Amino acid sequence: MAATPLEIAAADALAPHLDPNATESTNGAVDARWFAAEIAVWAVVYQLLVLNMLVPALRTTLSKQPFWTDMLQRPGQVLTNMAEESILTLACVRPRPTPWAPSRGRLTPRSLSAHHISAGALMLAGQLAASPDMWLHGLCLELAFELVDVVCLLRNAWPYPVVPARLKVFTLFHHLPGLCAAPPLVLLGGMHLQEPLQVVGWSLLLAGGVSLLTDGLKQTRSLQTQLAQWLALHALNICGVLLARFYIYPQAGFRVVASMTEAQQPDWLVKLAVAGLLSMAVFNVAVVAILLEKLVRFGALFVRHGGIKTPVKTE
Repeated sequence: MAATPLEIAAADALAPHLDPNATESTNGAVDARWFAAEIAVWAVVYQLLVLNMLVPALRTTLSKQPFWTDMLQRPGQVLTNMAEESILTLACVRPRPTPWAPSRGRLTPRSLSAHHISAGALMLAGQLAASPDMWLHGLCLELAFELVDVVCLLRNAWPYPVVPARLKVFTLFHHLPGLCAAPPLVLLGGMHLQEPLQVVGWSLLLAGGVSLLTDGLKQTRSLQTQLAQWLALHALNICGVLLARFYIYPQAGFRVVASMTEAQQPDWLVKLAVAGLLSMAVFNVAVVAILLEKLVRFGALFVRHGGIKTPVKTE
């Protein structure tokens, strides 16, 4: 007996999910098992290689260095001290003197910036090469790291001795919009094929990566003798944030919603996209507010004194 039109339509919709070798079909549908498998692989890599092996090794090595005691006393940006934060960011030592530790090294979060930049670069390359698959690889890399972070925070399983409540709130607020909104938008809405969502992805990740990179370089500056350079790097960070988070991102976000509405995507999916976009917009406002406050505070110190004579909390 011939198949009915409804049966034919259902078979077409399920076909990409039943093919274990498929990533995208001719209509752009993503195989859910491939999507979940790649996220799982990156999550395992992060958990086993970074959290279970690299973090203990870093703590063992760094705790033997002469700068460790100073780092324990210096307030961190998200953890209670810079010593543990150097491990959190997988930092590396740079031999740059500080006014209160002239012979000691400083730590810069270059590896964390590399993660953001690598995922964002994959997304940008995917858009430029008209390859949604490549863009999805960048998304899977980011979602895997975010997933492990959230699970560890909720289970108090992060390998750091002190995890302040503010870090949990900050991380959850930053990660949950992407974890909740991105998979439905890709698997059910096919929005990875649309340029607006592609732009949203790489603009946020590259903005974060550049911010971490400039912040890491900034932390190598002496606040006593190189405060002008500190302020220049900080201003460069602000320019990048404003460009990515307040010019590129809002326009792309509006286009995401417009394209979904025009395509008559389900109302709940559109609302989910709006909620995720607005959540990140709030995060963007918080980021730029913090950066501007620092610019004013340290700019005033530079104008008045030309440098900082005593240890201060810089973040």
